[in-house]
Formats: sequence, C-alpha cells, structure tokens
Amino acid sequence: MRVCQIRRLAQLKDKVLRMHLLVSFMQTVKTKIRMLLSWLPKSNIGKKINLEELPEIQFNVDKDANELKELVSIYDSQYFLANIAILASMQANPRINLPPFNGFSSPFRQLAHLGALNVTSNAELISKKEVDEKNNDWKDIVVQAIKVRAAYYGEMMPKEGEVSDEYYDLYKISVPVFDSHFDTSTVNFEEQEINKVTDLFTPFNSVIESISGLKVEDFTGIYNVIDYTLSERMKESYNLLVRSLTVKEELLKHNGAPPSTWDYKGDDPDVLRLVEYHTDPRIKYTPDMCVLERHISPKKLEIFFDLFTIKRGEKPSYKYYTEINPLLLKPIYKYSPNKYLIVFQKHLIHSIFRFLYDLVTNSDRQEKFFIHRGKWLQNKTVELLKFYFGKQARAFNEYKVDGQGQDVLLLTKDLALIIENKAHNEVKFSGVPNVKVIFEQYLARFKKFNSKRI
Repeated sequence: MRVCQIRRLAQLKDKVLRMHLLVSFMQTVKTKIRMLLSWLPKSNIGKKINLEELPEIQFNVDKDANELKELVSIYDSQYFLANIAILASMQANPRINLPPFNGFSSPFRQLAHLGALNVTSNAELISKKEVDEKNNDWKDIVVQAIKVRAAYYGEMMPKEGEVSDEYYDLYKISVPVFDSHFDTSTVNFEEQEINKVTDLFTPFNSVIESISGLKVEDFTGIYNVIDYTLSERMKESYNLLVRSLTVKEELLKHNGAPPSTWDYKGDDPDVLRLVEYHTDPRIKYTPDMCVLERHISPKKLEIFFDLFTIKRGEKPSYKYYTEINPLLLKPIYKYSPNKYLIVFQKHLIHSIFRFLYDLVTNSDRQEKFFIHRGKWLQNKTVELLKFYFGKQARAFNEYKVDGQGQDVLLLTKDLALIIENKAHNEVKFSGVPNVKVIFEQYLARFKKFNSKRI
C-alpha cells in the first residue's frame, strides 16, 4: 500500500512539474514582449521581476498575424526588403546582436516572414518609403512579430477539460517538431547545395529544360555570377576608401565621418558611387546586369529572373508564419527596369533547389527521381563513413543477404552498424495556425510509413 502511495505522489509531483515548466515558458515569452514594449522602467532592469505586477498579454494567431501585416504593408517594398536583406546579413547565430532584433528567437525565418507580409500586401497600402529608425516603428514591428510566433505556443496550451497527461505527451513531441520545421533555416554550405543541385537534377535535364527553358547548369551558372557580382560590389566600397584620392580627400573634410552622413554636392564619380552605396540600401544587393549579360545570354537571364522574382501584391492571402513563405520561393524583387534586389543572396540556391524539386516531382519522372535520390544519398553516406573512419572500418554499400541488397553495413572493431537511408516524399503541411492539426498531419504520415514496414 505504501509503495502505491509513493508512486502516486511521484506521478503527481511529475505532473505538477511538467505544467509548471509549460506555464514558466509562456511567462518568459510574455516577459520578453513586455520588456520590448518598455513597460519595465530602466531603473528595474536587473531586478527580480514580479510577473503578477505586469499587464496581461493575450495571444491570438489570426488577430496577431493580421495586425503584423497591417504594420508592414505601409512601406515601399524595395526599401523594406532591402532593410530585411541587410538585417539578415547581420545575423550572428543564433541572434542578431542589435536591439530590438535581438528579441527574435529565429531571426532569419522571422525576417523572411516580415518581408513576405510586406511584399504580398496590396501596393495601394503604401504610405511610407521606409521604416523610420529614429522612432519606435521597428520596435513595434518586432514586438508584434514575437507575439505572432508566441501565439502558436498558446494554441498548444491545454483547453478546459483536456487531460493533462495526454496534453503533455502531445506537447513534448509537437513543440520540437514545430520548432525544427518552421524555425530552422537551411544551413548547408553554399558549395554543398550547388553540388546537390547538380548531382540530383542533371540526369533530368531534358524534362527541366522542356518545362523551364533552362538546364541545371544554367541555374547554377546564373547563381554563381549573381553571387560574384554582389561580392564585387561589396568590395568596391572598400576599394574606393583605400585607393581613390578624391574619396580620401572627402573623408578628411568630414573628419572620418561615414559616407552616409556626407552632404556631397560635387560630381566626382568615385565619391558619388561611395555615397550612393552607403545611403541607398538597395545597392548592396543589386547585381550589375552588365556583368551578368557578359556571361549569360539575356534570354536566359530573363527566364531566370521571371522564375524567381516576386511582385508586390502577389499571394495577397499570405499571413501565417506556418504557411509556405512566397519570398523564400522567390527571393528577388524588381524595383526598376533591369534593377533586381536579391533579398536573400545565400538562400537563392535553396530556392533553385525547391523549384527544380517541385518541377521534377510533378513530372512523369517522379519515381525515377526518387530512386536516383535514394541511391545518391546512400552513396554519400558511404563516402562520408569512409572519410571519417578511414582504415579503421569497412563500409559496404548494398551488402547482400540471400542475394538482396540491404542498405549500408559498417564494421569497426567490435561494432556493426546497419544504416538505412531515407529519402521519401516530404510531408506537406496545411499552413493552418493550429499547431495540433499540423502535428497530427506529421504523426499520421509517420504512422503510415511505419505500418508499411511491419
């Protein structure tokens, strides 16, 4: 009897601890927002916070998302997206070390969400050129973006009458799934992604060219030239400061002040280029089309930019953080004839991968592609194992049992590892705000996959 009582007490204690952790988490999110809203006086910074004394914040996914879209819709996309591009380049994992953007829990994804909300808004809503850094506009936007992100956790909080044990079992799995899928950006090195695009899609060049008008090597070639021109543009600013005599003279006149503060009235081309680079946020991320056209035919460039350029007001229904982000599919914005803003320079290669993946998997070559991708993944696994273990292990690709190939076998010392690579279809989420529904989709796919193996 005593053993049963102790067990019940232990279970009750564990249940209380679980719920305490969940409530503490929500309090932490709310406290971060309140601090950003400056509800906490500077004199209280560093002191213990009594959460009961702070005003309550209500989260609502639909309401918060609508309000965030209203906040960013008033800005001209060419400048708003240019500022998003600059902020994205400032990320020092896992944060942006610049208030108020250091409040973001997933900076790249949250910036991409802001950019997409802006560019999918109706152009008639534009009333301002860009965000005024001298007031609280950016802070208001960041606070609302944090509320949007936090509201999803509120969706998973237990409702009245729900069994807490069942709720906790769902919560402890669905939160990591949500964070992993929606918060994590692709972290492959640029060269790895280019190689992956080349290896996976080159065998399907015929169907890719017939549908898109470009071959795989065209996509990667254009990407490389864009990357090169943007890198050269960034170097140009430094070279002007170091090598141009007129720039040096102007720098002395202004006592070393940054070029963005110069009130230059002259006509020297070097000084004008430098001032433009430091005062126009678009310039850093606008490739030189003259350079591009020296390497790539104008027709191919036209096709490429049409595929990956998003227009203001495109996908007007977009609002949820969990929806497929149209700006990540098309990370280029055209702001004047032959002027293209590359919003997410390093992400462009991932957009190319996604376009080619969707193209091939929606064609009659789908099954052949999945077979090819599976073999490619397995070969890469064996290559990696051999590189890591060297002569200390033996790796067998498709080792045979009764004449049938059986995945990868690794033998090292007293250890035998059987590695089964998986490259099946991706789970498609609905984009609805209710995280439980999203998790149920994921779980249903997982159960379906496992039932085939039993």
